[in-house]
Amino acid sequence: MVDPRTNLIPGPTARWLLFARVWMFGIFFVDMLTMLAFAIFDFSALRNPAWYVIMFPLIVAFAISNVYYAVVKKRELAQGYTTLPMDFPNTEVRDPATGNVLNAAGQPLPDDFSLKRARAEYARSQGV
Repeated sequence: MVDPRTNLIPGPTARWLLFARVWMFGIFFVDMLTMLAFAIFDFSALRNPAWYVIMFPLIVAFAISNVYYAVVKKRELAQGYTTLPMDFPNTEVRDPATGNVLNAAGQPLPDDFSLKRARAEYARSQGV
């Protein structure tokens, strides 16, 4: 099922979920480093349940986002496109916001592919 306005599967794109996963991992990593520092310098601070109230939801959210990312990526590929250009170079690349085709299937991606440049080239080719 594809949204007729954007020509994308409804919901977050694989590209958006990839960035969300990176941010969640960053927050999780900083929290782990903070816990490690407290464990080294003052182990009694880790007895505070607030650490676990923060850590458990982060771990669960990260695990769920990994599964959801894999599902959305497979759904995009099943529809014949991707919003992750570097992962699938022989697949049609679409703009994650508008659904415009930025690179046709089978065409090689430029080595210096960027979404901003591809959007500008698309607009120029459409006479906008």
